[in-house]
Amino acid sequence: TVSPLSNPVIPPGGSSTFTVTFMSPVVGDFTNTVSVTPFTGKVINYAIKAQAFSPMVITVDPYPTAPTNQSVTVTASVDTGTLNTTSHTFDQNGSFDFVATDSLGNQVTKQVVINHIDKTKPVISTLPYSTAPRNTGITVSALTNEGQLNATEHYFDTNGTYTFIATDAAMNV
Repeated sequence: TVSPLSNPVIPPGGSSTFTVTFMSPVVGDFTNTVSVTPFTGKVINYAIKAQAFSPMVITVDPYPTAPTNQSVTVTASVDTGTLNTTSHTFDQNGSFDFVATDSLGNQVTKQVVINHIDKTKPVISTLPYSTAPRNTGITVSALTNEGQLNATEHYFDTNGTYTFIATDAAMNV
């Protein structure tokens, strides 16, 4: 394709600038020829050597993927070109795009999605029990919305307190 005109006409003694764009089925470096016929009638061939675009490769370093209640930092590198940043810290679940740019302005993007950050503590609830004075022991049962309890029930044979503790997969307590 030739821009701005498909058949540019340049007056004698004049000049013009135009861009030639071509696509080649050849993989790797290649040479194409552009022919120009000025008013002299003589065909002038220009060899245009092109280098094949070698896509940049963004490598994301291994990062923790187990449930966590901590922030997660992800680091990346690129074989050629420049990254928009070499690390990103996730304080909550979400996504981030590492973008590599080469000297010609070509870009490659690698998206990282984090979905294993859980900073919400489990909620413990007790089943209804009598608080009326009594001369026998009582069992208090507990449930949690997630994770595991240190005990699902506690038997009181005297007045006192007991602390139920729930811990989820991200180690929230």
